[in-house]
Amino acid sequence: MKAIILAGGFGTRLKHVLPDTPKPMADINGTPFLEVLIKYLRGQGFDEFVLSVHHMREQIIDYFKGGRGISFAIEEEPLGTGGAILNSIKQAGVTGNVAVLNGDSFLEIDYKKFFAAHGDKNFSLALREVEDTGRYGRVEVEGDIITDFREKGIHGKGFINAGYYILNAYWMLKQGLPDRFSLESDFLLPKIKQIKPGYFTVKNYFIDIGIPEDYAKAQNELRF
Repeated sequence: MKAIILAGGFGTRLKHVLPDTPKPMADINGTPFLEVLIKYLRGQGFDEFVLSVHHMREQIIDYFKGGRGISFAIEEEPLGTGGAILNSIKQAGVTGNVAVLNGDSFLEIDYKKFFAAHGDKNFSLALREVEDTGRYGRVEVEGDIITDFREKGIHGKGFINAGYYILNAYWMLKQGLPDRFSLESDFLLPKIKQIKPGYFTVKNYFIDIGIPEDYAKAQNELRF
């Protein structure tokens, strides 16, 4: 299995905690977060990784260069989440189905089942079930297809976007997208009815180290 890991962000909310370190390289009990993530993915059966890098990329490249199955896609300027994915597909020559995830979040998920649920669809999302969707925004589903993304403020049990995707690289390249765009606001939201993405639901552990409080929590919780 192949994965694109988006590791080029500026980490603005962690700057005062990690002023000289890119967010994906944040120390987790002596190990960079990105290495923790890749080790987990290897255990799930992944053998190819494309690291999309921009901010302080030298640190990431120096640490991971020569790693088994690891290559890099360099963003010379910020391209947004969608642009970074397209850039990675082009630079690394990615074909077929590929997982896409952020280099600053961890979701415990059975990827073999996720890929099986994706099947021959063009695009699928991992959805996390929560007790109250009010603070996140709600994802509506019907059958095996996502039908709508709703604004924050709708309360009650339901599904939210976990930010983990599987997409067909060839299909993505054929969408006529610009070099720079947001995957969520410029692509998924306005084109949901045309894309008809599939989904895979999870209730498992999730953490995003992008804020200092959760970065501190990760020190105790991420012990894989």
